[in-house]
Amino acid sequence: MAELRYQLQKPLRAVHVHHGLQQEADDWAAFCRDICHQLKIPLQVIEIDIERECRESLEMAARRQRYAALAQSLLADEVLLTAHHLDDQAETFLLHLLRGAGVDGLAAMPTVRVFSRGLLCRPLLAWSREQLVAYLRERGIDWIEDPSNDDVSFDRNFIRQTIIPMIASRWPAAAKSISRAAGLQAEQRQLNESLASNALASCYAFNTGSLQLDSLRSLDAIRKRLVLRSWLKLGQPQLTLSQAHLEALDARLASSTNFSYQLAGVQLQSFSGALFKRQTDANNPVLAYFWQLDCRLHIEVLGVVIEPSQILRHFPGLGPGDTLRITNRRGGETIYDPGVGHRPLKKMLQYWRVPPWRRAQLPLIWYAEQLICVPGYWVTRELDRD
Repeated sequence: MAELRYQLQKPLRAVHVHHGLQQEADDWAAFCRDICHQLKIPLQVIEIDIERECRESLEMAARRQRYAALAQSLLADEVLLTAHHLDDQAETFLLHLLRGAGVDGLAAMPTVRVFSRGLLCRPLLAWSREQLVAYLRERGIDWIEDPSNDDVSFDRNFIRQTIIPMIASRWPAAAKSISRAAGLQAEQRQLNESLASNALASCYAFNTGSLQLDSLRSLDAIRKRLVLRSWLKLGQPQLTLSQAHLEALDARLASSTNFSYQLAGVQLQSFSGALFKRQTDANNPVLAYFWQLDCRLHIEVLGVVIEPSQILRHFPGLGPGDTLRITNRRGGETIYDPGVGHRPLKKMLQYWRVPPWRRAQLPLIWYAEQLICVPGYWVTRELDRD
C-alpha cells in the first residue's frame, strides 16, 4: 500500500491495537512505529484493556474489543485493510464447522463488507501464508511472529498447528478447496438474505421495528427462522441466536399469546399482536436537544436519524434557520389538531398501541411550546406561530 498510495491518490494511515497481553507488546508497538516512520505513514496506536464477558474466551474477547477499537477509529468513507490470507480462511471455516455453524459461519470471511462508517477489505485472501512469507523475504521486509500462535490451548491455534497440517499431508490443496467451499457458502448466504428480505417485508412494521405475529406465524418453518435471524440483526439491539435457541424461540412463538423471551441482555416481547425487542439493561435516556433545521438530527442513543426534509415538507413556513426542541415524555403533554382539539398524549400512545416500555423513549419534537410531531406516529396539521 505504501507503494500504491501515490498511484491511487488516496491518503494512507496505519492503526495498531495494543492488547497488552504479551510481555513483548510494547516492543511490537515500537516495531510498528519504526516501520511507519520509514515509510512516512502516520500511525495510531490504540491501547485496550481486555474485559471478558460471561463464558467468553480470552481469544474471543480480544477479537471483539480489537474490532470495536478499529471501528471507532475508522473515519467516514475510509477502508480498513487487513492481511487475512488463504490459511486464515481455512482455519475460520473449520473453526465454525466444528462449532456447528450454519451458512453464515461457513461463509467464513468475506473479501469486502460494510464496517463502521466505511468498509473492511481483505485483499490477500487468495494468497497462502507461504506465498506472503516468500514475498516478504524477497523484499527484505521484516515481521514479527506472535508467540501465542504456538499455544494450542487456543482453538484456532490447535486447528492451525495440528488439524490443517494433518489434512494437508493427505490433501495438499486443502486450503484452496476449503476457501472455495466457503465461497459457495457465501453465495448461499446471499440467496438466503434475499429470501429473508422478501419474507421480512411481509411482516415487518417499519414505524415500530416490530414483527407482526400473524404474518410471521403464516410463514413456513424455514422462512420463519430466516426472518427471525434477519430481524434480530436489524437495528438495535442486535442478537445472534444458536440454532437451538432459535428453535426454542419458534416453538414458544407458536404456543404463546403473551410472549416474553430474554437472552444476553435482550428481551423479546409481544404486545398488541406484534413482537418487539429491547435492551433490558438500558436506562431510558434523557433527551434535551436543540435541532437547527440545516442538518440531520441523529439521536445516537436511540438509533434515530431524522432528515430536515421530513419536517420541512409538513411545514413550508419553517426553514433551515429555524430551531426545534427535542425532549422525551415527562407527563401531561397534549397534542392538538385543528378541528379536533387537544388530546392527552398518554391516551394517544395507548391508541397507537405503543408498547409501555417505549413510551418514555419516544422523541417528541417541539416548535416553541407546541408539540408538533411524535416521529413514526403523528404530526400536527398546523403550526401555531402565535
